[in-house]
Amino acid sequence: MKIQLSNTDGKMSQRLLRLISESSDEFVKAGGDVLIDFGHPSALTETLAAKMPTVIGTTGLSSVQMDEIRAASAEQPILYSANFSLGVAVLNHLVARANQLLAGWDVELIETHHNRKLDVPSGTANLLLDSLKTNKTLTIGRHENGARDPREIGVHSVRGGNIAGIHEVEFLGADETVTLKHEAYSADIFAHGALTAAKWLVTRPAGLYDMNAVLFGTSNEN
Repeated sequence: MKIQLSNTDGKMSQRLLRLISESSDEFVKAGGDVLIDFGHPSALTETLAAKMPTVIGTTGLSSVQMDEIRAASAEQPILYSANFSLGVAVLNHLVARANQLLAGWDVELIETHHNRKLDVPSGTANLLLDSLKTNKTLTIGRHENGARDPREIGVHSVRGGNIAGIHEVEFLGADETVTLKHEAYSADIFAHGALTAAKWLVTRPAGLYDMNAVLFGTSNEN
């Protein structure tokens, strides 16, 4: 497979280049089979203009830019995900299923990252929250006073050290708790996942896909 990158400067792009060089795939600057984008949000329009199978892992996109991706997917296959870890994709799948089976239980989400991370909650936390489809409201942190509102989902963000990422979802019922957790030890897992997604996407028709489509044949997006 011939792979183009939207840029080669970022840390994720450097990881992708290393993994590509260690595989039978080939990095090309033009004429590729698929484009992988971990660039800056400001470059999204230029990325989509290539009109080729595109894997997008850029974070910090606005709602307008997400609409731009949806519009472009009518003419080209696009796979967007806030997290390309295969383990997180499985976690997300399990969270959605547990939320169905444990309806009425309290839900808490705790995400932990390195001390340089800017967004709160993390993109992966928001991905998991999307799978907790419910009429509950989000509470960032915990109220100082008062009992827990049964209609809320508590979201807690911890920042410190050089932690690549820990995401934990707790379902708390009467006299029992179910905890689903994923822990990342290296950002290489995201590069591996993006390459897996690219190989899957390259033969797909136009449409908008996510990692659920890659692993389970279903998609939250399409």
